[in-house]
Amino acid sequence: MSREDNRSGYRDNQYLPDDQQITDTGYGDRPLSTIAEEASANNVDAFLSIHSNAAGSTSAVNYLYLMCPGNGGEGDQNFRDPATKALADAAWPHIWNNPLTVWTHYTATNTKIAAFVTSYTVIGTALTVPGFLSEGEFHDYKPETHRLLNEDYRHLESLRFYYFYCDYFGADFPETGVLCGDVRDAHERLTEKLYTPYVNGSKDQYLPLNGAHVSLYDDSGSLCGEYTVDNDYNGVFAFWNLEPGNNTVVLAWEAPEGVEAAARYNVYRDDQLLETVEETTYTDTGLEAGKTYRYAVTAVYGDYETEPATETVSTVITGIEQTEQALTVYPNPTDGLVNIELAEPIQTIQVYDMNGRLVLRRDHLSAMRETIDLSDCKPGNYLLKVNSFTYRVIRK
Repeated sequence: MSREDNRSGYRDNQYLPDDQQITDTGYGDRPLSTIAEEASANNVDAFLSIHSNAAGSTSAVNYLYLMCPGNGGEGDQNFRDPATKALADAAWPHIWNNPLTVWTHYTATNTKIAAFVTSYTVIGTALTVPGFLSEGEFHDYKPETHRLLNEDYRHLESLRFYYFYCDYFGADFPETGVLCGDVRDAHERLTEKLYTPYVNGSKDQYLPLNGAHVSLYDDSGSLCGEYTVDNDYNGVFAFWNLEPGNNTVVLAWEAPEGVEAAARYNVYRDDQLLETVEETTYTDTGLEAGKTYRYAVTAVYGDYETEPATETVSTVITGIEQTEQALTVYPNPTDGLVNIELAEPIQTIQVYDMNGRLVLRRDHLSAMRETIDLSDCKPGNYLLKVNSFTYRVIRK
């Protein structure tokens, strides 16, 4: 790892006002070239420098970019050595597999990995061991800006790197896992310029719910953890160090104000009615890590059922897999037809829009390769569920 001190230091004086200039030359991060020289001298197995990117504009741009040392040009495929290229190729699907973000370009198989010389001078020729620089996201894509304010979200990026290195070097994966997601209002769109522009048709168009409370229970009904979403408009929550097994989520909502009290509420998961309740809370059990669930609650007045109100919580709960997903989806983005390949028999295929609505379902399958047609779907982002795996698909 290249960074050990994230304080602005002496080298950052060009960005600081005159009254905040730093005189201590040892304060803050050391130059990356110095750290690279140290890594090379110790003949480390791999070098990693973690960064974020910027488009320098107000456009909705957010993608992953892995930069490697090269032999000649800028942004070409003339890599300095095959070991570095192999390292970056193996890292990409792990790092790209971020279910909480919205990518605008590239896929798990269509990568953005390139070689540089001049642009790599922050590391320079001092690095002689395999390694790369990761531009993990665009920090000026406004929804991502707010996600990066959440410490757990930043830790999840580190965890993806950790899983990659375990897989690449054949180390044991941790015996515990992580359950994470975000909480948004499915019927209130963001309009404030601090949070726009966003990717149209994606979950980022909807308002993250500050202060939402999420509780996690195991199969026995014991409380595993509680999480209160921060107030930085990202909706992110995460539960760490979970033992293998199924889990339970508890939903809670406020009764509508200013109208006759609802006699009951309908609770939906993935557009399927779970139960009709009279209380303003509901417990859903038997949830599996690695699967995605979306919830909605409607109020029922006699024979009339409301649309999900502004208090409705649509929650995506995604357990991070402890092994690499052997799922291939192409082309992505697509004009309609999508090929799906899995290293096990495909049993079910489901496609959801970013509101959690089921738009396609195929059951009772058995082949390891299937093709679906999204031609009738509107352009935008969709969640593809194949058996227990979840994948993001973009309809052009």
